[in-house]
Amino acid sequence: MKKVNNNGETYIYPEYESLREVATKNNIPLKELYKLEELN
Repeated sequence: MKKVNNNGETYIYPEYESLREVATKNNIPLKELYKLEELN
C-alpha cells in the first residue's frame, strides 16, 4: 500500500505490482481491479 498526503487529505493506494499479481493469478484485467478500488 502507498500512502499519499495531498492538501490535508490522505489517500491509500495499492502498489501496482501487488495488483498486477492478483490480476494475473485470477485472470482479471488490471483495469477492473483499479475500478473496484475506486468503489471503496
